[in-house]
Amino acid sequence: MIMPTASVKACNALSHSFDRSIHFMQHSLNEAWRERRKEQKNEQEAFL
Repeated sequence: MIMPTASVKACNALSHSFDRSIHFMQHSLNEAWRERRKEQKNEQEAFL
């Protein structure tokens, strides 16, 4: 099956932006997780 060039470009652009948004979400989750770990560590030290 041969796809028209325009739809191929659209698909590529779509998957590219999708990859970027997934990457961004993972990065945000990692940052949030790191912040949370830091807070827990501080709470433990404060508790001790």
